[in-house]
Amino acid sequence: MPRRESGIPPSGAGKEGTVNLQSERNRSVSAGMSVAVSAIGGQAPLLVSVGDAARMLGIGETVTWRMVSTGEIASVHLGRRRLVLVKSLEEFVERLQEEGVGNG
Repeated sequence: MPRRESGIPPSGAGKEGTVNLQSERNRSVSAGMSVAVSAIGGQAPLLVSVGDAARMLGIGETVTWRMVSTGEIASVHLGRRRLVLVKSLEEFVERLQEEGVGNG
C-alpha cells in the first residue's frame, strides 16, 4: 500500500471497531475533560493551571485570571505557579446553574 504523506487516512479507515484517536481527543478537549484526567492512574487532579481551568470552563484565560484575582475561583500558590482548585471550578459551575445563568 502506498504511503500517504498528507497524514489523512485512506477512505474506510477508522470503521468497524477502530477508534479515531484524534477525533476522540478533540471531543474530550472541547468538553474540557482531557484537562481533568491525570496521567497518573487516570485520576482527576486536584489542582490545574489557570490556562487549563479556562479551557475546562470554556472561557478565556483573561476572564479566568480576573475570577482568580477576585476570589470567585479559589487558587493557591505552589512555588512560582498559581494553581486553581478543581473543586472550586465545580462549585463555580454549580453556582451558575443555581443562579440560572445562561438559561435564557
